Amino acid sequence: MKFRPPTRRLILISVLVTGACTLSALKAEAQTVSAEGANNAALQLMNDGKLVEAAAAFEAVVKNYPTSTFVADTQYRLATLYYFLGDYEKSNGFIQKLLLPPTPSDITELAYGLLPQMLAAKASKEKDEAARKAGFEAAIKEFDAFLKKYPASTQLETAIYGRALSCFQIAKYDDVEASLRANLKQFTNSETILESQFLLAMCLMTEGALQAQETPNVANPKADAAFDEAQRLLTDIITRRNDIALLNDAQFQLGELLVNRALFAPEANRAALYAKALDAYRSLFPKATTVAAQEARIKNVRDRQHAALVAKNLVLMRSMDGLLDHEIAKLAAVKAKGDLSISAQIKVGQLFYHKESYDEARVVFRQVQPFAEDEDQKKSLLYYLTLSYAMQSRVLPAEARPKLVDKAIERYNEFQSAYKSDALADDLPYTLGTLFLAKDPEKAIHYFQEGIQLYPKGRVLNATLIAQANACIQLKQFDKALATFQAFLKENPKRELAAQAESGIATILNETGKTEEAIAQYRKLVATYPETTEAENAAFSLGQI
Repeated sequence: MKFRPPTRRLILISVLVTGACTLSALKAEAQTVSAEGANNAALQLMNDGKLVEAAAAFEAVVKNYPTSTFVADTQYRLATLYYFLGDYEKSNGFIQKLLLPPTPSDITELAYGLLPQMLAAKASKEKDEAARKAGFEAAIKEFDAFLKKYPASTQLETAIYGRALSCFQIAKYDDVEASLRANLKQFTNSETILESQFLLAMCLMTEGALQAQETPNVANPKADAAFDEAQRLLTDIITRRNDIALLNDAQFQLGELLVNRALFAPEANRAALYAKALDAYRSLFPKATTVAAQEARIKNVRDRQHAALVAKNLVLMRSMDGLLDHEIAKLAAVKAKGDLSISAQIKVGQLFYHKESYDEARVVFRQVQPFAEDEDQKKSLLYYLTLSYAMQSRVLPAEARPKLVDKAIERYNEFQSAYKSDALADDLPYTLGTLFLAKDPEKAIHYFQEGIQLYPKGRVLNATLIAQANACIQLKQFDKALATFQAFLKENPKRELAAQAESGIATILNETGKTEEAIAQYRKLVATYPETTEAENAAFSLGQI
């Protein structure tokens, strides 16, 4: 299971600068009042999560009141809104204006803080890996510049977090850990510090998985230490229950962590880890609950901001304003992404599949199918349904197999009709082909050739080539099979696949009456690949000859 890595969280802290009429501007008092009303109306749209409408309203403020004292603040609002909306060119255009005089110094600081976040968000959308890496490196450079220029900024926590997130995206894990541990130490009482804790857990999960891959199925103290700390951090977020959106993310990632631990753990430990992962996935809140909780969180911040205004506590009011922007951005992110509870149910089905509980897996998949929100979820469900039928057909009595094989083929055709050549299913043609290898080699070859054609760089290409050659042997197409095996061995494949190819060559030599050459080939197998099943079979064949 590819660990796959966590979802992007780019946040910012901003300060609402309210305009006031100065003595020198009394002659324009009426216009200022109008500008203030328009600006506040636009701000209300933003606070209500109506970001597109808010952007249009703020654009009208800039157009209609170009000399207003609100212009710089309004331009900053537009920079943030277009950043939220993913229009990075427009966002950057407003940022660059704010970096020049006569922008007030506090707005300039905010713009400097937003710039690297915008660059990081833009980099995350790059499909070209080189451009993506360059984009994150540019963002890191701007984060460093901001931290040097404003070491006491109210945006310090956010900038450190943003820099760490950019480093995480390009696998600079040591930098990630150092930055986030500094945040956790310095901003203990911050209302957003759990975001740093979550990202640190994600980093440790990734490092643990990388360590575990080096020694699969064997205890690995370094991997266990990373996994243990990540699990403690996620569990702490869940236990606190003061941020439901983040809690839901932590609950999902806890399931992912436990599955990753199980994949690499000694076999005796896997069942317990899978059981805990199931509990984690089943504990997620649905999206509607998460959205409602985040809206309540925003209302709480607004109420506290109003109380600060009544108390004329400017420092607290500005702090609340920054937190409000942060929570509004989080609400937009929660609404934009899929329902994690649905993704978690798909994970539950996958866990049943990996435990070879195929009937249970299909029950879960069918229950989730009507609620699948996006093509990735629909694709994953169809893929695992196909696999479940194919794999179960191998373990059931012979009389029950044809129905399952037919269902596997039906689902496979449905998948290729909807998602032809999609990399997720690069092993499906091979899997189906192996179902026919013993009794219908021609049909097996059909699927093997289809797999080679659809997925020329697929994960199971080499295994498919070997299987196709073995099917050719059954059809007495010895020259074709021998050429395939010999060409395959020239590519220096992995030992287990090389042993299969060498065994295939020995079989061809024996089948074609080249006994002495077959004996030499069998002996080569025994001597070169003593730990393999092919070597055991070769020793048996030698005895027969």
